[in-house]
Amino acid sequence: PTSLPMSAAAPGTQPPPDLSLAFERVVDVASHPILRSHVLDGRAVLPMAVHMEWLAHAALHGNPGLVFQGFNDLRITHGIMVEEGGSNPLRLFAGRASRQDKNFCVHVELRGRRRDGREVIHSRADVVLTAALAKPPVADKPPNVQPYAHPLDEVYKYFLFHGPELHGIESIEGLTDNSFVGSAYPAPAPAEWFAGPLRASWVADPLVLDTSFQMMILWSFAQHGAGSLPCFLGRYRQFRRAFPPGPVRVVIRVNRDNGSFARADIDYLDREGAIIAQVQDYECVIDPGLNQAFRRNQLGTAVKA
Repeated sequence: PTSLPMSAAAPGTQPPPDLSLAFERVVDVASHPILRSHVLDGRAVLPMAVHMEWLAHAALHGNPGLVFQGFNDLRITHGIMVEEGGSNPLRLFAGRASRQDKNFCVHVELRGRRRDGREVIHSRADVVLTAALAKPPVADKPPNVQPYAHPLDEVYKYFLFHGPELHGIESIEGLTDNSFVGSAYPAPAPAEWFAGPLRASWVADPLVLDTSFQMMILWSFAQHGAGSLPCFLGRYRQFRRAFPPGPVRVVIRVNRDNGSFARADIDYLDREGAIIAQVQDYECVIDPGLNQAFRRNQLGTAVKA
């Protein structure tokens, strides 16, 4: 099964202080086929964009009438990896909504268990909910970029580890030392990614978000010859209840880069150039050691210790 009743928690486990169980889910490749397109070093890894979706759902679960506005301080603390034939039981917790100006803030955590039975926090964030979405700011003029050297078929063959279901890049306009501009396809319905989805439609758009992180990987390869992976989002704000059905323009501005770590701001724009959503302080680690892990993007190809 992909979902469990809330009473099915393991005996002797207690919710963290001040947090209540929102929902539970058992993650495996059979019931979450999207994982076959997100394999690192031979193991399926739950994408950060799916962490975001489920954390948002956990916050909304106990707050009917409010809508999702964004995140503060979303951090991946322990990746969720699933072996072929294995499963990973997860629990999502949410705190009480606290008033902050015109919005409400809900602390959320995605938790699981290590092989030795100890509980682990996989990700956590403060979700911002609101009664009425704020108006978006006016978009800054996109940076002038230089042509990107590789066609899309080479991008997914030689640089990115993402499988067919996550081939979200529609086009690449270009890049500079501190920017990247392209466009991303929207995600299909949740039922095409998971059995028993939590909702019939997405809170955000995990394919657009994941594709923007893919673009950061291409940027890190271009600048440093090394792959990168996301670990933190300082601030995310969404100005619509849902992303539009067509492709989204992604404008990335890198404002810190020391070769092993980068920080960037990301705008998501509609066809008219209006802001759909924004990320501030996206952070990723850049590591040449990831390059081999990216190549082992089929289940069961991990190097045994």
